[in-house]
Amino acid sequence: MAPEDIETREKLIQAAQELLDEEEQIHKITARRITEQARVGLGSINYHFQSKENLLNEAVARILGDVADQWLAAIPVEEMDSATQLRTLLKETSRVAAKYPQLSKVSIRYALNHGGFDVQLMILPLLREIFGERKTELEIKLAAFQIIAAMQVGFLHEEEFRRYAGVDITQPPIRDQIIDLFIDNLIS
Repeated sequence: MAPEDIETREKLIQAAQELLDEEEQIHKITARRITEQARVGLGSINYHFQSKENLLNEAVARILGDVADQWLAAIPVEEMDSATQLRTLLKETSRVAAKYPQLSKVSIRYALNHGGFDVQLMILPLLREIFGERKTELEIKLAAFQIIAAMQVGFLHEEEFRRYAGVDITQPPIRDQIIDLFIDNLIS
């Protein structure tokens, strides 16, 4: 990619991040507002991202990734066994998702609609350590999918999840308890 293309792409992501930070209603962030903020042509979004949805997802992923990295950097994971690392990772990333629900929903919808499995891939090494030879690679991948897809749907449809399960996952102690139940059910 040419340097000017990289620069334009970064300007668009930065502009989208700024607008996401300013605007509470994501549907009000238009392609025109993004390109005006970035000071690039309107066609730049489609050229670099194929759609405004793809650009917003990239911007949200960076915002949430940066926040999650900061939170996770403060946790001494090297002192934990794999199961505790997995619990901590899921609890801390869910805290980030809960802190930024509107942004998280953009990212979750995108992953569910476009088949993004980045989060599942991130937890695979921990699950491999936890299960060792007791489970096949497919079983481990399905376990990762079960955990993450359930959490994504719960966050995306928290009201429906509350009616279904009778618990409010927006409450940190309940959310942590549910994550512990997921892990306990999987490991046992």
